[in-house]
Amino acid sequence: MRALVIAVLLMACGATPEDIAKNLESDNPVIREDTAKIAHNFDSPEVREALLALLEDEREMVRYNAVESLVELEEVDAVPALIEMVETEESQKVLREVIDALGRLGQPEAVP
Repeated sequence: MRALVIAVLLMACGATPEDIAKNLESDNPVIREDTAKIAHNFDSPEVREALLALLEDEREMVRYNAVESLVELEEVDAVPALIEMVETEESQKVLREVIDALGRLGQPEAVP
């Protein structure tokens, strides 16, 4: 619900992809988490790059939402990082999302 409110406010205020990319790099983990959840609505190279960086975030839900948005954006450049996450991810919730994302992105290199 919180992410929906932020999305509506950002869109109503005319948020740009640059604004979203900046929020994805925020020091505030709640802002990163909420912005990662809605970032797929603001497709740009800056947003995609910022989402890729969040795959290494310390917060579970930030990583989870980043994976989800990358799939919504059909970001096949995320596949190598997602494959690496299969080996290193400690959160079962995020790991399930990563495995689902690899299947949804449908890239042959995701299948060992």
